[in-house]
Amino acid sequence: MMKVAENNKKNKTLNPLQDWRNTIQCMDCLLGMDFIPNDSIDLILTDPPYGISRELNCKGKKLGSTAVLDFNFGEWDKFNQEWFEVAIKKTRGWMMTFCAKKDVGYFIDRLEKAGFIAVDVIVWQKPDPIPLNAKSRFLNAWEAIVVGKKPGALWNSNYEHNIIKVQAPKGASRVHPTQKPVELIKKLIQLTTNEGDLILDPFMGSGTTAVACLESSRDYIGFEISKEYCKLASDRLKAAQTPLL
Repeated sequence: MMKVAENNKKNKTLNPLQDWRNTIQCMDCLLGMDFIPNDSIDLILTDPPYGISRELNCKGKKLGSTAVLDFNFGEWDKFNQEWFEVAIKKTRGWMMTFCAKKDVGYFIDRLEKAGFIAVDVIVWQKPDPIPLNAKSRFLNAWEAIVVGKKPGALWNSNYEHNIIKVQAPKGASRVHPTQKPVELIKKLIQLTTNEGDLILDPFMGSGTTAVACLESSRDYIGFEISKEYCKLASDRLKAAQTPLL
């Protein structure tokens, strides 16, 4: 990954807003965002590592016919604040990040200190949450999305709830342990950008944001440090671009 960044720094003709447009760069987002000019992105929408990975005694057990329970997401699931401090400088419009519920206050505080309007915390409600520990606690039926914007940022609605109910990916369509539904990401993109606008996802994962942009006629730049997930994202984009016969 470092080699990619070093080579790009030597290339004085690199224009990431053109050369990286509608691509996923397989590299550390901190290295990649160094090339993105400040105030050049219309929307940053991302789902970073939460730092919630843990071992449970239910690992490997099946839930219903599809879901295999495993909450150890590996080395990539480490909470890191540095990316956010870099990313908020890049947008001229909106900033949206999924996060652990315990970290909502941190992101709101950082947005306000950076001159953003901390608009809201959107709730992504899951209609059929995993009934983990249901006999002893509330089900984890929602995830938080912290939303901030620059003053005057575009808004394409006159009436929109801050609770969005969408089915989570499951079965063969679920290729990443924390994958978000394309329908949800498309809705957030369409509310805050116009066709042809540029969206940045520093943690592209399996490519959901790129697929949502493709289906919404928006442009994107993505970073993903995992070669495995870069390949998965590439395959998903190819499938999304292939017309049904």
